[in-house]
Amino acid sequence: MTTGPGRGGSPATCPCQRPHSEEIDTMTPDERDPLDFAVKWLPYGGGPGEETMLTFGVTRPQYLRRLDRIISRHPQTIPPTTLEKIKALT
Repeated sequence: MTTGPGRGGSPATCPCQRPHSEEIDTMTPDERDPLDFAVKWLPYGGGPGEETMLTFGVTRPQYLRRLDRIISRHPQTIPPTTLEKIKALT
């Protein structure tokens, strides 16, 4: 996880555009990984089914349902514009 210099002060934002703060620490790796995957693939309209199967062992529809549950539980950890783009996928 990327944090600010010296891990003090305000949280830094990594290239995934998600704030890395105490809020994000409430997410499990099983929640963080699909979200990171979604952000990575957003410029391309979301990850293709082959990638979701290889990465998570689930079909694209199953992945999108999982992603929808994650963003519903943790909307505060995702920048609003990114959240809207992810919602458009699900």
